[in-house]
Amino acid sequence: MQRLLIITGPTATGKSALAVRLARHFSTAVISCDSMQIYREFDVGTAKPSLPEREGISHELMDFVSPLENYSAAQYAEDAAALIRRHPDRLPLFCGGTGFYLSALLFPLDFDRADADPKLREELNGLAEREGKEAVFAILSREDPKTAAALNPNDLKRVIRAIEIFRTTGVRKSEGRRSLGKARYPYTMVGLETDRAALYDRINRRVDRMVENGLYEEFCKLIDKGYRHSQAMQAIGYREWTDFQAGRVSFADTVEKIKQDTRNYAKRQWTFLRKLPGIVWFEAEDPGLEEKVIELYERENTPGSEL
Repeated sequence: MQRLLIITGPTATGKSALAVRLARHFSTAVISCDSMQIYREFDVGTAKPSLPEREGISHELMDFVSPLENYSAAQYAEDAAALIRRHPDRLPLFCGGTGFYLSALLFPLDFDRADADPKLREELNGLAEREGKEAVFAILSREDPKTAAALNPNDLKRVIRAIEIFRTTGVRKSEGRRSLGKARYPYTMVGLETDRAALYDRINRRVDRMVENGLYEEFCKLIDKGYRHSQAMQAIGYREWTDFQAGRVSFADTVEKIKQDTRNYAKRQWTFLRKLPGIVWFEAEDPGLEEKVIELYERENTPGSEL
């Protein structure tokens, strides 16, 4: 099996475009490592690369899960491992910023690394105040029934934490708490970074393009298809439209909330990814980025090299 090449980093840093160029150089496919691009029909809000942007390069582990399915990082690790086994002579090129998918692929998982989500906690506590603790417990029962069966519905703090773990990692608490260990595969991991202000500007402009490309219209179509309570609909870029549709907030405020939620998510990505062993960071705007990544991979892929 060849050494894995992983392109990661916060959202909107240009990972997909770099991965396509590298896939062409190495004559391989791009394997998505994005917890939302796995879902069929969720296209605009997940920033899936369009067919022209893919430039004829095959993209795998993308568009293969029903929006009604609850999919986890553990399942992703199994699917990715199966894909690696099917193509033992092909360079496995992964691209995406879902840290827990990368962790699940490379290492056992550790829920202590699951970031807190203050806004989610505020929303769930608000739901409990308005509709009772049973309404929050019902969410956990849908998303992680095994954990729900082990908790008291009145233990709101633990119920919310279990939901938080699943929403931020894609891993159910019932799947077990494990610690980071030795990597399952040899890998070269490249992180793309840029100035914080520049990144936030890129995020804001990306959200504006999504709106121009029909993000709200896509949300409405997905709601009409019965996906309102699906795991996929909890993604940034979709969940925010619920209040607008109900007439509680304006269109402009909804777009601004998507931008803010995306910027907050990028900060969490940065924090999480920086803790991953062996990651090498490059400036996203570096004109020689492709050549530097190729050089790094070939150097680390020489016999006798270590993680």
